[in-house]
Amino acid sequence: MCKPLARVLFPVLLPLALAGCWPGGANNSRAETYVDTLSRALSVSPERSRIPTVEPLPRPRERRLELPELDMGLVDFLSLYGCELQVVIGERTSVLGRVAHPGTRMEYHLRFLAAVDACLPKIDSDSRTEALKKAREARADSLPLALWNGTWGSDEMAELVSRSGGRLPEAVPEQALERLIESLSGASSMLASVEPGRVPEGLAAMTDRYRQWRSEPRFGQLLRSAEALQTRLGDGAGILERALASAEGCPMESGAVAFYREHYLDGLASRVQRVRYYGRRMARALEALVEATGASPPDAMSPFIDRNLRTRHSDSVWHDLDGAVERHARAWNRLLARCD
Repeated sequence: MCKPLARVLFPVLLPLALAGCWPGGANNSRAETYVDTLSRALSVSPERSRIPTVEPLPRPRERRLELPELDMGLVDFLSLYGCELQVVIGERTSVLGRVAHPGTRMEYHLRFLAAVDACLPKIDSDSRTEALKKAREARADSLPLALWNGTWGSDEMAELVSRSGGRLPEAVPEQALERLIESLSGASSMLASVEPGRVPEGLAAMTDRYRQWRSEPRFGQLLRSAEALQTRLGDGAGILERALASAEGCPMESGAVAFYREHYLDGLASRVQRVRYYGRRMARALEALVEATGASPPDAMSPFIDRNLRTRHSDSVWHDLDGAVERHARAWNRLLARCD
């Protein structure tokens, strides 16, 4: 169905048509088996390369931006006045407010600006009005920092991209990956729509998003799968290249096309495509989330963003995986052309 014989000499294109044929492996055992089987069929000793370590998310203190606090004298002054502002300031300066979740502090930031705008028309004191306007200006200027910390500074984001979850399991349904991408896209849309003085309607949905990110470490699993696949595809390409270099004719005794179909197209190719497809989409959704905050990321975040999120970056995981797929395909094209 996916692989007519007329197209067997175009393996670069074939994996793009195979999404969903096989749900993947918990530990990329198919990639390991494929390398072993290929080396035996060509009588070439495999040279296993070391799988790169996934670039980690920096520690909390390295990835969170310093959020300036309001002057306590000004806070005390403003809290004497009524309006919703008094309630918001009371929550923020409480004991729990000082150690609040980054998402809670993000919500406080947005509520503070909205409360200030609601209070300003009711104030009949020029000094209070001026103090409140200065407080609003300071909060508005630091809003991108609060949005950054509320997403990238959260423990839930660390769980989503964690390296400790292993590789993408077979049992993860595509619908779950789609929901996770939608969750990230929804968070980006909400952040991009934020205007100082207005609490966005989508803010309440962040609670469910945090819960989903914490319970599904899928991006970290996709990263580990991508690193392993690009390494083993490179090993497979190396086996093919060495076999071609050492033989004048076809280096495979019989059934090159059948071997390619059975051991790559019907086995590993759909795993590669699944990781490429969902990994790149999730990476783009996360990169959009970086941009949506409006903040300049901390310097410590640059290696993580460049390696894992920027799909067009020449040193990214996804660029390396694409290169491995293409090298592997070129080697198979040469072998099939020589054998058939």
